[in-house]
Amino acid sequence: MMHADVSSEIDGEPGEQTIVYVGHPHGQTERYLEVIAAHRPPRTIVIFHVMPLTGQFRYLLHEGEAQ
Repeated sequence: MMHADVSSEIDGEPGEQTIVYVGHPHGQTERYLEVIAAHRPPRTIVIFHVMPLTGQFRYLLHEGEAQ
């Protein structure tokens, strides 16, 4: 999460900020992971989803690029 290539807020529970993070698990790989975390005030973070990057969030890697 600290070194994600991209992140984006997604719909989640009321009162929480839910964010998907996309990045490499370490510097010696080309594969990506998707991590989804709920940020709950005041300082709690609950990670509830981690898996290899799926098509659902792959678009985040290409947002802002000219088509």
